[in-house]
Amino acid sequence: MFQPLNPDQQRLADEVIARWSAFARTGNPNIPGAKYWPRATPGDLTVQSLNPGGVTRTNFFTDHRLAFWATL
Repeated sequence: MFQPLNPDQQRLADEVIARWSAFARTGNPNIPGAKYWPRATPGDLTVQSLNPGGVTRTNFFTDHRLAFWATL
């Protein structure tokens, strides 16, 4: 059964929709009133993290424990 989104989840959903729409329209995911989303570079391990608690920058390699998974 579908559960309604809580306010934080709804804000995140609205922001993701707005960013995807902006990106599809212009090639740039930045929207007024939201945290700036910098252009990625090939060696950049710091990525945008989208979650209900807020949009932040995070280290993809560390947060996903890629060094650990590479040893399996």
